[in-house]
Order: sequence, then structure tokens, then C-alpha cells
Amino acid sequence: MDLTRLLRRACKDFDGGYTMAGLTGSGSAFVVRDPSGIRPAYYYADDEVVVVASESSYQTASI
Repeated sequence: MDLTRLLRRACKDFDGGYTMAGLTGSGSAFVVRDPSGIRPAYYYADDEVVVVASESSYQTASI
């Protein structure tokens, strides 16, 4: 299965800002972000973990 082709075809009609993540039954993972960059997506990866989030851990809290 070509996951990239499948996601491109499935997401081409999405509108607005979005970030979506998922896992397949074969163990592949994916993250899809809107092509306009309306919704952010940050990631971290090392030898043990991969993390995706909608906010960076380096952002400061605003009061």
C-alpha cells in the first residue's frame, strides 16, 4: 500500500486548518497537516520515541 498516495488522495478535498495523525494496522504512522500552514505541527524524534504535538514545548505561557 502506498500510504503517501492514499493520504494525498483522501485529503485533497479537506478545507481549513487541520493536523491529523494516525496509525495503520501494519505499524506505519502518519501526520497530515493542512497545506496552507494554518495549524502548526511540531515533532521530536530520537532513537526511542517520536512525538507530534500542536504546540511547541518551548512556547511560554501567556497570562
